[in-house]
Amino acid sequence: MGAYQRLSARDARSGLFVAEFGAWLQAQRLRISAKSRLGEKLTYIHRQWGGQQTFIDDGRVDPDAYLKACLEAISADHPASRIGSLLPWDLKPSADPA
Repeated sequence: MGAYQRLSARDARSGLFVAEFGAWLQAQRLRISAKSRLGEKLTYIHRQWGGQQTFIDDGRVDPDAYLKACLEAISADHPASRIGSLLPWDLKPSADPA
């Protein structure tokens, strides 16, 4: 499946759910004290929201290919000091023209 098809499928299957979850998350953040343990966790999720959106907004990220590449890198002794290079938002653009 090409990048455009993945993007369309994700939007159709997950877009509304993710948008509704984002709105729910924001409502909970306003309701729960930021100093409570739950409030701290909700704040963390909120801060990471942009990275989470990569799945929806970027058709280049193929979860199966991403997982395979990460597992192969880890099994090939990828340095722990460079673990950040395995994060999905650090992926280089795919050569996939679709």
